[in-house]
Amino acid sequence: MRSHIQVGGSSMLTPSLTLGCFTMEVAMKQRASIAAVGLHTVKRLTTHMKHTRECVHTVHTSSRSKVESFFQENVVMQD
Repeated sequence: MRSHIQVGGSSMLTPSLTLGCFTMEVAMKQRASIAAVGLHTVKRLTTHMKHTRECVHTVHTSSRSKVESFFQENVVMQD
């Protein structure tokens, strides 16, 4: 009985090491894929923010020119 436990103990060492390495490998792969997804998300957000900024800038510029033209047309500037 003791020899069986001894054999079980020594044979259990290898699979646990293999499992440990496998777990590390899976974790590394998952971390890499998470990093890739994160990078993709950041790129998308950056693009989205650029687009939003451009839209806001365009709207702001066009509205400012409209307001300026309105004042020039309707309000007489006094010196």
